[in-house]
Amino acid sequence: MQSSSRNQFTKTLFFLFLILFQIKSFAQNNSGEILQRLEKLNTVGAVMYVAAHPDDENQLFLSYMANEKKLRTAYLSLTRGDGGQNLIGTEQNEAVGLLRTQELLKARSVDGAEQYFTRAIDFGYCKTTEEALEFWNLDTVLYDMVYRIRAFQPDIIVTRFPPDSRAGHGHHSASAFLAALAFDAAANPKIFPDQLSLVKVWQSKRIYWNFYNRGFTNTPPDEGDFVRTDLSIYNELLGLSYPELAAKARSQHRSQGFGAAIRRGERIENFLYTKGERADGDLLDNINTSWTRYKNGELVSMLLKDVINSFNPQKPAESVPALLQVKKALNMVEDSPIVEQKKAELSAIILAMAGVYLEADAEKFIYAKGENVKGQVELLHQYPSPIELVAIEIDGSTKNVGKLVEKNQLETQSFELKLSPNFSTQPYFLEKEPAGNNYQRELAFINLPFQAEPTIKAVIKIDNVDLSIELPVIHKYVEPAQGEVYKKLEVRPNFSVNLDQNVMIWNTTEQKKLEVTVQNNSLLGEGKVKIQAANGWKISPAEVPVKFNSVGERIRVSFDITPSKNALSSDLNVEFVSNNQVFDQSLVEISYDHIPNTSYFPKANLKAIKLDVKTKGNNIAYVMGAGDEVPQAMVQMGYKVTQLSEAEINGNLSKYDAIVIGIRAYNVHDWLAQKNDIFKKYMEQGGTVIVQYQTTGGFSSFANGFSPYKLDLGRDRVSEEDAEVRFLQKNHPLLNTPNQITAKDFDGWIQERGLYFGSEWDSNFESVLSMNDSSETPKDGSLLIAKVGKGQYIYTGLSFFRELPAGVEGAYKLFANLVSVGK
Repeated sequence: MQSSSRNQFTKTLFFLFLILFQIKSFAQNNSGEILQRLEKLNTVGAVMYVAAHPDDENQLFLSYMANEKKLRTAYLSLTRGDGGQNLIGTEQNEAVGLLRTQELLKARSVDGAEQYFTRAIDFGYCKTTEEALEFWNLDTVLYDMVYRIRAFQPDIIVTRFPPDSRAGHGHHSASAFLAALAFDAAANPKIFPDQLSLVKVWQSKRIYWNFYNRGFTNTPPDEGDFVRTDLSIYNELLGLSYPELAAKARSQHRSQGFGAAIRRGERIENFLYTKGERADGDLLDNINTSWTRYKNGELVSMLLKDVINSFNPQKPAESVPALLQVKKALNMVEDSPIVEQKKAELSAIILAMAGVYLEADAEKFIYAKGENVKGQVELLHQYPSPIELVAIEIDGSTKNVGKLVEKNQLETQSFELKLSPNFSTQPYFLEKEPAGNNYQRELAFINLPFQAEPTIKAVIKIDNVDLSIELPVIHKYVEPAQGEVYKKLEVRPNFSVNLDQNVMIWNTTEQKKLEVTVQNNSLLGEGKVKIQAANGWKISPAEVPVKFNSVGERIRVSFDITPSKNALSSDLNVEFVSNNQVFDQSLVEISYDHIPNTSYFPKANLKAIKLDVKTKGNNIAYVMGAGDEVPQAMVQMGYKVTQLSEAEINGNLSKYDAIVIGIRAYNVHDWLAQKNDIFKKYMEQGGTVIVQYQTTGGFSSFANGFSPYKLDLGRDRVSEEDAEVRFLQKNHPLLNTPNQITAKDFDGWIQERGLYFGSEWDSNFESVLSMNDSSETPKDGSLLIAKVGKGQYIYTGLSFFRELPAGVEGAYKLFANLVSVGK
């Protein structure tokens, strides 16, 4: 592809994403919402908010700027939150990143802002800006930030955090540090000049820090130039105050437990000067937000004022002819990102005023690469004059329709869209393996949440004015328990290969069975399932033939896997071969009721671990907390694991060799602390209770907490996954029975050593390990054990919930020792 063609392709993709962002509004709006959108259409200017993670953003500020000041507003999050926790499920890493990306988009659909990202991967908690930039590579993240500033052209930039230790997290401080660099770099044509074929240099007027005191209070700073703004205004057209709107947006971050109470009343925010032109009492001081800032913009402003002043909320369609004149005037205004975005807004408003319902509905929602998508375009409107469905355009070809559609009459036209053999809905940033701690992406998708969906274009004519409308192709159906359900299309590999487990452990040379499910996502076909064996691993049978009789059919096959005595831990790749094509991707679906269903297609890979891990005891009870995969890992170690419900805890616990409490279980189950007397009796009679990390707050004694003795949790953690681990008691059973633990067993840990360590504890506790991040004091609260009667109580902040699913061998040995203690 030539450079000019590639540049145009990139611009087209971006503006297509912008248009699709508006299409959610093509359905009918009420008159208050229409008038709100009209007023916003007559306001130009932009503001960008910058922070590090999903849920870092100040939804109140975004709501206020997008709806009160009516500016184009965006949140640029450096990461997708891939390294964060998950309170509602077991997703980790890229899966929780996808979940949190969708939560951000849902929040933006509430507060009215747009959402962008850089390539940076959230690698977990870190403590300094320097560490964050070392992992990410400063130039890589800065490149993405500069591009988005040049493309978005914000008049002001606001950071959530300061660029120093007050931010409380290295990612947080890095986001502010990078924002200040990008503020200057975006205006310098010598920095990242390759971007200038797509975007122009841009100098924002100022950058401010959305200041907060400890606890995110809104008291003003003690020093420095700052602006105070009351963000608690009530919007009569929306019927909500901005704190109410912000609470609804923040409550979309369910995976982080950020359901928010609706706050009413005054809320003043503070903004502390960072760089650029200082504001005099208002962040928007000396910024022209009218159409007069653009050549030929005065006419647009005048026409829109007339539309707003004459708007009849009972008959919004009466304003359509005047808006069609605005459309003509807008085409005469000089080109800019804001103007392009306003054109998309205007088309959406015209359709809303005319009561236009316009959709492209496919016959199904699951397709394979290269398949034909058949469906129908549906048009219905409430405009007093006929609206013509002129044509349907698909990939450069045009189906001329020329059908006049009367008011309240449904018109349908069939369409057929040919999917590219190379296109799938695999999120673009997961198409390739990351480059270090950054995702890889094509320039066309820079900063976007996802690639644009399959679309077709409908050309309609209202009062002799053509409107070209890009329609995302969706599928809708009726679910008896829910009503009409909309789903985005999923374009999958022709065949997907799923394993019943992704990590398997062998203590000996015993034979184990792996179940593999192959799903046909396309046409009928047949082939063979194979496992690419590594040295020392025997696979039987070598291949299994599979023949599909229907689309969507799933066939399960099994393989026996046996390691030799000298086999080493290996990654075994599983694949389905059909017509000399190799299909080696699995299908992972993320499904929650507050976000759209999301699927991605990681490699079908089995981590086969050859490990000499010894265990004592057999029958383990597990109380699931926020969600983790530790029980499955324990099954791999040979334990029988029973997940206990609230009622089952009241039963006979003596049959269990140990009870393991999952991460954050005391935080998510109010009833769990009420069972502590039962756990205490179990320990007194010889049982072992292991509590994995819990978060701070409300737990200080056994009566209302989680420990039989005083145990205070702090925020101590060790975020350097390769930090030195020191043995405080080398001969302690936890380090010797039944597995001898050495320093080597802490090699290969991922993301962190642990979090939420004990900070102060009763003398009944013994501390077993010590560790710390660079330049910090030793932290001795990661693994604590105390005798309770004949039994044992263990609290550990070590990140077993990450290490075991990742197949970290030393973590398995140490966890086996915890479960085996006292046996």
